[in-house]
Amino acid sequence: MKKQVATFCLVNAVLTGFAQTDSTRVIPPKELPSVHVGIGAMYFRGDYGQDNGIQVATRPALVFGVEQRLGAFLSAGVDGLYGKLATNERSLISNRNFESKALQFGVKGIFHFDNDVLLKRDAPLAPFITAGVGFLLFDPYGDLKDAHDSTYYYWADGSIRDLPETPANQLTAQQLQRDYTYETQLKDSSAAYARNSIVVPLGLGFRFASGRNFGGSVSATYTLCFTDYIDNVKTGGNDSYMLLSASLFYRFGREKTVDRSRYNDVDFKSIYKDDYDQDGVPDNRDDCQGTPKGVTVNSSGCPVDSDRDGVPDYRDKEPDSKRGYVVDENGVALNYKLIAENAYSDSISALKDSMFRADPSLATLNRIEQLSKQQNSNPANGGTTTSILPPDIQPADKDNNNFITAAEITKAIDEFFDGEGNWTVEKINKLIDFFFDQ
Repeated sequence: MKKQVATFCLVNAVLTGFAQTDSTRVIPPKELPSVHVGIGAMYFRGDYGQDNGIQVATRPALVFGVEQRLGAFLSAGVDGLYGKLATNERSLISNRNFESKALQFGVKGIFHFDNDVLLKRDAPLAPFITAGVGFLLFDPYGDLKDAHDSTYYYWADGSIRDLPETPANQLTAQQLQRDYTYETQLKDSSAAYARNSIVVPLGLGFRFASGRNFGGSVSATYTLCFTDYIDNVKTGGNDSYMLLSASLFYRFGREKTVDRSRYNDVDFKSIYKDDYDQDGVPDNRDDCQGTPKGVTVNSSGCPVDSDRDGVPDYRDKEPDSKRGYVVDENGVALNYKLIAENAYSDSISALKDSMFRADPSLATLNRIEQLSKQQNSNPANGGTTTSILPPDIQPADKDNNNFITAAEITKAIDEFFDGEGNWTVEKINKLIDFFFDQ
């Protein structure tokens, strides 16, 4: 009990060391996961417009994830996004476009600057850095036709027509307007490339908190893709994209406020050093309270048990018991032969009792007497009775052989009724019990 009190006080001592100036202390709960969800914009960088004519195309994305803080500096998380990647190229020599759905998921590590070294852990605004690895699914499509299935032809005057730019088509070609519906799956005529890729996202951002459970973050993440086919063109290095996102998060677990004013008069330092049994091990680390004075203990405050039989040395009457032997409360290895003999004796006593209950007669007593004689003649018992006759019923043993016969039982009962000797009901019952157990 004293150990529990000391431990409780020690916990409060730690809390006091970090306490605020008022009479309460807000104690954060055990670190639990947080869930994140947000939106972002994806900016693709690939092979379109390397020389000229690029038009940056942004597409929205949904981001989500789960994060677990592992300590002051690091977190681990799983995250994903669903969005689109796209680019349009328009020039006198090239007119291309593509859009691809993007589904990505992966794992990441986060380095936090609010680590009580660079910034306080509860800083309202704190930067972070992320790095991870993921898997991206993509499938590029192009806007090559309008809603009426007319193919786009780009003319030098900047118009889009339904026929190629030739002198013969100058008067008959109809102008078209792009409908920005990406209806045609793009393929490479020379290679059937995989429409997935390993990706490595690297990011940085800022996280802000609103209380313990809610907060948000803004971040920029550069993602390097291990493929050059996201835009269906392979002309150089691998493709990549930038994601700018804003997220909200919810952190599980609730704070609790503890009133510490009631402990103002407690000397926590002295409690931390308290040693109730004075064995040299403070109570907050003592697993065995109440060790007798002078007994040698280990680092956990428990008495030394050299032979590891469960009985400490200071109570062990056999301090070098063989490993694996069952011992009694004094640490002495049990005699299995004696245990077997006692078990045999108990079974015989039970048999005698059941015989007399079935037929309480003098004849039964004579049979029980013969059974006892056979039992005591067993060489394992040394050829003698294993019981010693108590002094108060010694007068019944007429031949002084420490063995009660059925005739001696009968004689004692007769003396009881005749008022001879010092027999009582209790002594008669005791004599009969001895008769059954001998």
